[in-house]
Amino acid sequence: MNHCCRPNSYVRSIDGVRYLIALRDIAPDDEITFDYYIIGGGDTIWECSCRHLQCRREIHSSFFHLPVELQFEYRPLLDSWFVEENRTKVGQLENYSGSS
Repeated sequence: MNHCCRPNSYVRSIDGVRYLIALRDIAPDDEITFDYYIIGGGDTIWECSCRHLQCRREIHSSFFHLPVELQFEYRPLLDSWFVEENRTKVGQLENYSGSS
């Protein structure tokens, strides 16, 4: 599974088991991708090669390096443990209106 700036899946932990969940239909020969930012933390940066039209060109290892619009979009995909660990920062997304 590789990174894509517009992924077709995400990972969710349920009762200690990690599940891969599709965000949309995935054709049999499509690559399964997810955004490495989701539930990530840290300061590592590497070059993105996903080639998607919406590629961000760099992959940061932290969810909070994402543009706030994507943080808001990804908020429902976050694992509960990540939300709990980052309660203050994630809580600030609840007040995000989507308009800058």
